[in-house]
Parts: sequence; C-alpha cells; structure tokens
Amino acid sequence: MMTRIRRLLFSVRHIYLNPIDRQRASVLLFVNWTLVLAAVSWLGVGVIPRLMREQFLDTQAVFSSALICGLSMVIYRLIQTGRLRQAIWLFVLMLTTSILQLVVFWSAQGPSVSGAFVVAITVPMVAVGVLLNRCCMALVALLLIGSMIYAGAIQSQSSGTITY
Repeated sequence: MMTRIRRLLFSVRHIYLNPIDRQRASVLLFVNWTLVLAAVSWLGVGVIPRLMREQFLDTQAVFSSALICGLSMVIYRLIQTGRLRQAIWLFVLMLTTSILQLVVFWSAQGPSVSGAFVVAITVPMVAVGVLLNRCCMALVALLLIGSMIYAGAIQSQSSGTITY
C-alpha cells in the first residue's frame, strides 16, 4: 500500500530525455507535495484550534491552503505530462505570491517591510535560481525588489508606530 502511494505521488512517469530535467522534475514533485503537507498541517495546527476556541475562521489561511493544494495538483499534472517548464513557473509564481502576501496582509497598518518578509524573500529567489535560468531569475528579482520598494514607500508614509 505504501509503495503504491509512493509510486503514485512521488515518481515521475513522463520520460524526460535530459537528465537535468529528470532531476528537476523529481525534486519539484517532492517539494510540491511537501508544500501540500505543510498547508494541510497548518490548517490542523493553526486554524482548526483557533476555530474551536474562538469560533473565528481565518478565511485567508483557509483560502491560501486551498489554493496551494489546488495549484499543487496542477503542478503534479504538468510534471507528469512532460510540461516541466510550465510546472516550474507555476511553482515559482505560487511561492512568490505567498511571500508577497506578507507584504500586503501582514500588518494592519498596510503594506510594510518586516523582518519576516526580508528573510522569506529568499525562498522564491532560491527556487528560481535552482530551477530556471538567469534571465528568469532577474525577472523574479525585479518583481520582489519592486514589492519591497512599494512596501517601504507605503510604510514611510505611515504616521503611526509600526509593530511586528
């Protein structure tokens, strides 16, 4: 049973002729399912106890987890059908938008640059650096730098005290 599940979820069935693409596909498949496990675990550890205790549903966390699970299924299908480049771009887009949520929704005062954002911004950059070429990495870097500049400009216009 476990072998059957492992073969179904973690093995790449498409035959990639390039060994680098084969390795990228298997690593992306493993990281993809790890993100699904993390999203489901967050629901079980972070959202459900709060819902039981306060009768408050964190809709942003539920929506993000559902979106991650749905996009992970799409990435899985793209990898298994041989469309690795599209799967990589969708994965990078998923990571980047997850990190950009920190800028937009982290603080109640509006977009701001927090310490968590500065640390978390490295995650999509590492993913792009490993999975794509330099031109694509420059594109994602410009997007992330632009978001930091935007958040910094909005934060500098704030007259109140910013707490993290």
